[in-house]
Amino acid sequence: MYKREKYFVSLLSNNRNPNINTSIMKKTINIFVFLLFSNTNIFAQINLVPNGDFEIYSSLPINAAQSNLAVGWNNVNGHYYPFGGDPYGSPDYLNVFGASFLISSFGAITPYSGNGQMGLITYAVPYTTYREYISTKLSKTMLLGHYYTISFYLSNGTGGSTLQLEYGANNFGICFSTNPLHQVTHEVIAVTPQIEIDSVIYFYNSWHHFSYNFTADSLYKYITIGNFKNDANTMVTNYGSIYSIVAYYFIDKIEVTPLFYILGDSVICKGNSTTIKMYGDSIANWVDSQQPATIIATDSLITVTPTTTTTYLAYSNTDTVSYTVHVVAPPIINLGNDTTLCEGQTMILNDTILYATYLWQDSSSNANYNVTQTGTYWVRAIIDSNCFATDSIHVYYNPSPTAPIISQNGNVLTSSSASSNQWLLNGEAIPGDTNQSYTVPLPISSKSCYSVAITNIYGCSATSDTICFLPLGISELMKNKGIYVYPNPASDRLNLQFRDAIEGGYVIDVYNYLGKKVISEKVSQTEAEHQINTTSLNNGIYIYNITTTTTIFKGKFTIIK
Repeated sequence: MYKREKYFVSLLSNNRNPNINTSIMKKTINIFVFLLFSNTNIFAQINLVPNGDFEIYSSLPINAAQSNLAVGWNNVNGHYYPFGGDPYGSPDYLNVFGASFLISSFGAITPYSGNGQMGLITYAVPYTTYREYISTKLSKTMLLGHYYTISFYLSNGTGGSTLQLEYGANNFGICFSTNPLHQVTHEVIAVTPQIEIDSVIYFYNSWHHFSYNFTADSLYKYITIGNFKNDANTMVTNYGSIYSIVAYYFIDKIEVTPLFYILGDSVICKGNSTTIKMYGDSIANWVDSQQPATIIATDSLITVTPTTTTTYLAYSNTDTVSYTVHVVAPPIINLGNDTTLCEGQTMILNDTILYATYLWQDSSSNANYNVTQTGTYWVRAIIDSNCFATDSIHVYYNPSPTAPIISQNGNVLTSSSASSNQWLLNGEAIPGDTNQSYTVPLPISSKSCYSVAITNIYGCSATSDTICFLPLGISELMKNKGIYVYPNPASDRLNLQFRDAIEGGYVIDVYNYLGKKVISEKVSQTEAEHQINTTSLNNGIYIYNITTTTTIFKGKFTIIK
């Protein structure tokens, strides 16, 4: 039997509330991600996953494919030893008092908690999309819109003495569902898990703690764990296996717990009041952290009017939590003076205020706003419902000219605009070159990109696409012989220029990228310059050979039309 490994990712959310803590900490490598969601009335200590540490069993395992021996757990296809195994996805229940060969074969280490743990494959070859899942029914149905923490420990063990299960895979996921999930044999269960890690993970010979918070968006009753992506969308990495292409993971101490927390305005302007409420218990003793001996309220909510930033403590029947109310000065916002821009330009409005949220004229709420068209723009910076500031700005756009188009004839460039031209070399204006046409100096010693800009009566400009001339890509031998090939890129013609006549003449052959000869011309020795018609060539890169009686010169050029 093959097996494999896994990993997890948290669902992050942005929130300006400074009381919401998002951190990453390590034990061996402990990862905790704390998010904020909505209200709950369940105590934080309740674990909704029955037998999440796999300590309760109907009997000890004597073989693989016996996940059902851990009371409450199943493999979602219903096939267990002696009727499990190939071709069924068959996760394994391992216990330190069970069959010892299971521990050594799969490379299990001591369970994180107690004596039991579960093992499952998330990727295996030669099977196509071989998946194993473990699943159980929650002890209580999740409440819609309430916050929960999912916590568990993972390890890849040692890879196993015989199986060498030393591959890592991504997409380890946890799926909550309202109905049981089902697998026919070993196929992928095509659902989207609420939690999934998208990078390859591998933890050798150690346990790693993962914790994620999320908001229940349905009345979930079941939890299922495994890889919910197909092989084409799963990445794997070999960490030492010689023959087994299997990602196998051990999991222990799975917990799903409701959160105990406080919500309310965490920022107010000086002189204002706010009401904060504790969720997870109906009774609390509230105190100011600076005066912990004085109880100021005994309900689940309290209205306060602090004059400075203050931290409040709520003592419930089950826990103690703190909440800080930040007191700030009323906001001041300034978007600047009314202004005029050119069509195509973008103006970024930004006046960031600590702790503020924003409301723009189009109901957007980002701190920044990108202006791209004529209009009046306003923003309200909000600290709380009774404390905000508003400012507005009018932005007018003048029309920009149509960007000119450059036509090319050898090293002569011509703008489509008859006037108001300014030629540019590598983005910089060429002093005095304002005519409709421009002649590129030859030979080209370094890559030179030309463009032309025009300006209208409003002072708005538009610039053409660039045409680049390369130093021909010719060898030093060609330079020494005074052979130049231009322009590069070319469109409808390619010029060959020689400092000296080539005794006996030469033949030029042009090949496309497939190696097919597309042009072949013989040139007499009396021609100091030769022009090749390239109108029949498609856009792309071409190779040329210039063959004389004694030497072959090679190079390449590009056709762009």
